[in-house]
Amino acid sequence: MDHLPNDVWSAATLPVGVRIELVGDARAVNIAYETTSVDFGYRGEGAGCTFSAYRNGQKISEVEATLGDAVVRLELSGEPSKPVVVYLPEAMRPTIKCISAEAGAIEPATRQPRWLAYGDAVTQGWLASSPAMAWPAVAGRKLGLDVCNMGFAGSARGETFSAATLADIPAEAVSISYGMNCWSRIPHTPGLLSEGLRAFIAIVRAAHAEIPVVVVSPLLRPDAEEAPNRLGATMADLRMAMEETVHELVAAGDAHLHLVEGSSVVGEADLADGIYPGDEGHKRIAAAVGKYLSPHMEEMRRAAAERMLAEAMGAESSDAPAVSRAPSQAGVPSASNGQQASGMPSHVAPSHAANSSGGSWQAEPSYAPPAGAPSYTPPAPPSGYPPYAPPAGAPSYAPPAGAPSYAPPAPPSGYPPYAPPAGAPSYAPPAPPSGYPPYAPPAGAPSYAPPAPPAPPGPHAGAAPYAPPSGTGGTLPPAPPNAPDVSSSWGPGDPPGGDHDGQALPGGQEPPVYVYTSSS
Repeated sequence: MDHLPNDVWSAATLPVGVRIELVGDARAVNIAYETTSVDFGYRGEGAGCTFSAYRNGQKISEVEATLGDAVVRLELSGEPSKPVVVYLPEAMRPTIKCISAEAGAIEPATRQPRWLAYGDAVTQGWLASSPAMAWPAVAGRKLGLDVCNMGFAGSARGETFSAATLADIPAEAVSISYGMNCWSRIPHTPGLLSEGLRAFIAIVRAAHAEIPVVVVSPLLRPDAEEAPNRLGATMADLRMAMEETVHELVAAGDAHLHLVEGSSVVGEADLADGIYPGDEGHKRIAAAVGKYLSPHMEEMRRAAAERMLAEAMGAESSDAPAVSRAPSQAGVPSASNGQQASGMPSHVAPSHAANSSGGSWQAEPSYAPPAGAPSYTPPAPPSGYPPYAPPAGAPSYAPPAGAPSYAPPAPPSGYPPYAPPAGAPSYAPPAPPSGYPPYAPPAGAPSYAPPAPPAPPGPHAGAAPYAPPSGTGGTLPPAPPNAPDVSSSWGPGDPPGGDHDGQALPGGQEPPVYVYTSSS
């Protein structure tokens, strides 16, 4: 907390919004406590000097607190299933030591969606008649929200460290309400306030992107509406700058950002001292903010249930308590420091039922799902997802019964078998792609016919057919010199290499062949 300005830290040490929430049929509860202060300041007794119990929206019991160690008895009435909210004497800085039931049992009330309410003195509760009547408390009871009141009286001005604190706390809703201090104690110009608000919301949105955020612009303040501050800005100027900034962010796409125009919510008659609203004014603010939070309640409850389950599972896995708590601030109960700086839930919840024998509690129980809630079943894998192949050494995989065996496609017709080299391992060519079609020529392409061989050469052009000379009678012409004696004629049918009577020629000689050609 070293980064907080001193005035903010001083306001943060008050246990604003801290309360006890329980349910049960006990006739009364006894609360052991210790208080350390009776300095009520400007607010007087409205700052908180009593223990007050509410059930179903109605106050059912209230008892004044005393300084020092004491025990207060609060009578309980109404429907036992409805939760009881006990508001503490905040101004007296109480520490709760023990809570016990009388004539019946009590147990922690159901945890609710968390709402972080950041703001100035009005958010803290000035000038409501008691802590229970501050507008965040009124709206929280009405809607069923766990309010963490971060109202810094006299000091809130949209400081970025407070925005970072909001971002660090898990929550389902946030409200931002400041501006009065930007006119008086820490003077701002409209531009400075606008850019500061823009940065504040950006830091919050970085962690809470989708939750509802409600901005409440400064309430009506008659003495400052037209009066300039040290930088020349009037309250009306600062209010307009804040509202225009919110409108711009909504127009830029922040669909869950809402604006409550402060000057139209509270009238001059609602200001208890001319500056701060009384009970009626706080009720009006609660209604205006609740108007924007109530449509999100279903979504907020669902988100809160998921968050609480995650927190409980995380605590169990680390052997830690179910809900962690921040260290106690000065004078603030360590079991539930619900005020600004700690960022913890702002109610004290018992860990088990306390009965008439004086049972008590100090911490919250671990999470248990509601009776009859369905067990979790992981989603089925997508259709057709391949089976898992176990690592080496794992049992072999058996396909499902009836699954078809795999047969590779047949090779193309006429494909010669492959003969590997001697001694080489046999090779199987890869199978062609499944369904690859055989080659077919394009439609309409002509079939291929090889060219015809050339024809043998014929007689010279113009040559006359052969005819032997007249009167030769077909006998052989005179033999050339040294030719063998052949006296008989060569008739048709005599085979080459022999005479007409089948006798071989001398020496196995072939008969000469004479070709007659016409003379030119």
